[in-house]
Amino acid sequence: MSLQSKLLEWLRTTGYPFQLHAGRALQSAGWHVNYSRWYRDPVTSKLRELDLQALIGAVRPGESSLFFSLVIECKSSSSQPWVGLSSSKDGGGRSFLASAPGGMTRSFALAAQFLELTVPQLLPSDTLYADSVIAGFVEDPPGDQSPSSKRGKPKEQSDPTSPHSALMQAVSAASALDTEFLNTALTARPEIATATALLPVVLLRGRLFAYTVAADLQDELLEVGALLVSVPTDNEDRSTLVAVLTEEGAKAVWKPMLTAAHQFCVSALPHARRIANALTVSESEMEKNI
Repeated sequence: MSLQSKLLEWLRTTGYPFQLHAGRALQSAGWHVNYSRWYRDPVTSKLRELDLQALIGAVRPGESSLFFSLVIECKSSSSQPWVGLSSSKDGGGRSFLASAPGGMTRSFALAAQFLELTVPQLLPSDTLYADSVIAGFVEDPPGDQSPSSKRGKPKEQSDPTSPHSALMQAVSAASALDTEFLNTALTARPEIATATALLPVVLLRGRLFAYTVAADLQDELLEVGALLVSVPTDNEDRSTLVAVLTEEGAKAVWKPMLTAAHQFCVSALPHARRIANALTVSESEMEKNI
């Protein structure tokens, strides 16, 4: 085997080819993509690398701009399916956008509500909700006599390869970039009115399931392409929703998400100055003045 073949074989064991494939799929759908975006972790103050950032928006040069951004962590788990544990399939009506970890994004969503703008539904209406996600189950290969109890223990939350770690990384990145974009918006005004909504996404190369117990106490386990997962945070709701998409599931939603986000930005652009001015005021002030 040549050195080139060995290098390619080794590269395929890393996450980078998956990251590039995912970025190309987003670009094919029309998103502008930043690869390996750096941000400063809001908890540790350390520089960290985000796998992908996808952007779409509307701009009036020299006047205003509004953007939507997906903050994406890519994770591979081909041998261990992820399972979302759900107590309520509909999430109690919570909004992916309004529950974002960053203050600018939540203010953007609230301002749109007060302006009676239709907030985009970025994921299919039948997307299920989960309270948490676990992994660890490994199907025994044929003829394997090793104890299954040792092979199927759920991963600890502290395990950097666990679903919990991936969810927290996406939330941390979205929060950090929200602060960065807010500072940019404050620096730009009053000359230019701008705002960005940043939403956390985990993209999974592997299989994803949703588990719940029905009203008749029967187990329900369904394979899905997308879940909205609740993650504890310090915002007003004490939690945020993270979109978990499988690679196949994402291919079906990238284009509709882009279309919905872009149409919203275009329709909201005439109100960009009021939205930008509302980014740093309280809810009561926003309702009164917007």
